[in-house]
Amino acid sequence: MLVVDVGLPEETLRELFKRFPQIRIVSAQGAGYFEAKNIGYQKARAPIVAFPDSDCLPSQNWLAKIMQPFANGAEAVAGRSSYRGGFLAKVMNITDWGYFPNTNSKFTKFFAANNIAIRKPSIFLFDERFWRTGGDITMANEMYNNRIYVSFAPSAEMSHYFPYRITDFIEMRLQEGFHVIETRKVDPSLRGGELLKARALAPILYYFGRLALDGQAIGRHRKILRIRPVEAPVLFLFAAVYRLLDMFAMMLTLAAPKGFRNKFNW
Repeated sequence: MLVVDVGLPEETLRELFKRFPQIRIVSAQGAGYFEAKNIGYQKARAPIVAFPDSDCLPSQNWLAKIMQPFANGAEAVAGRSSYRGGFLAKVMNITDWGYFPNTNSKFTKFFAANNIAIRKPSIFLFDERFWRTGGDITMANEMYNNRIYVSFAPSAEMSHYFPYRITDFIEMRLQEGFHVIETRKVDPSLRGGELLKARALAPILYYFGRLALDGQAIGRHRKILRIRPVEAPVLFLFAAVYRLLDMFAMMLTLAAPKGFRNKFNW
């Protein structure tokens, strides 16, 4: 097991070695999220590299499940991510992870950097032009455009940290709105890339487009997310309100492109 150190406290490193003496530490001081993952990929000695995140908890037998499709020649395999919690967690599962396909799908065009495994060597790495969000989205699109199809292993589930603090919650939504605009500036072939031509109207168009996708996600993932039929319209209403923060961040990103980068070092 390889751990990429982007600034861990000494006591954390000591505890890691105490619990897992077999681990190998790779320093990536000062690196961004995607740069650190690429460093880990390049330094890894195994023929297949699986990427979890430090704020995620894997399901039982996660590694075995995400590795299974490689036996059939897969180049990359994505698992499913989710938040664990109450009603708000269900809303966020729809808006943040609703882009995954049905559980019976063999492939996925979308994957998240917290739950992906990739065979070595690969010319496709995480997009380091993005500090914290977006680098997995443009990478996934580039792989798809080059006919590198990512296998889907929905049973390899990763539970993501749920933002209980309101400041974390707001920052996540600002990141979402920021990367919707910035990723499409970098890669106009992403879904909705042509909407940037609408300039000031683009955030509004993205807002309603994403609400349509949220509605599809509720129907597609209702069983696996344990959404009762009576909950569906309420969840959609909350998603609509929740997405207003995304739209606000999109507007700010278009008005002052460097603002978020300077403020949050994105």
